[in-house]
Amino acid sequence: MKYDDSFDVFKHQNKFIRSKQKYPALVGGYGSGKTVALCLKGLLELGRNPGKIILLAEPVYPMVRDVLQPTLEKCLDELRLSYNYKAGESSYDIRWDGGGGKIILRSAENWRRWAGLNLAGFGIDEACLLKDDSAWKMGISRLRDGDHLTGFTASTPEGFNWHYRYWVEDKKDGYQLIQAKSSDNK
Repeated sequence: MKYDDSFDVFKHQNKFIRSKQKYPALVGGYGSGKTVALCLKGLLELGRNPGKIILLAEPVYPMVRDVLQPTLEKCLDELRLSYNYKAGESSYDIRWDGGGGKIILRSAENWRRWAGLNLAGFGIDEACLLKDDSAWKMGISRLRDGDHLTGFTASTPEGFNWHYRYWVEDKKDGYQLIQAKSSDNK
């Protein structure tokens, strides 16, 4: 899949979407475009891993339904990508010239249900709202089928929690923090 440069994104979104680090995180204020960036990152990772599976998650299922799903569909439509949604699986089979793959939507509160998945990538929206790193660790353990294995997050800062430890306090190789402000979105 070729990334469409005509899709209008902010500089911080572009840096996150195009990151080649194994574990990038976009942290920003309300309205800074985090969920759009997460969806576009998921689609780009699908392009880097044709025929594979990318998981996108929200902390709770109502956020999947109310926030993630409509944002992903808006991105798919604006990029003019062909897709087939399977409601029973909460999945999107996405096709483009020369490739395709699958994006599945899940709740991070039910991270144990990710067991057995073979993923090329996963992304968690509003990751700072999670009480601990269990979903993150499960996602990492599922990264085993693709050419560019990656985990990524987008979140509003919520204090000194597990997310802060991973990307700021005890940052390890491969972890990249990209910051944004609400005021970046005019």
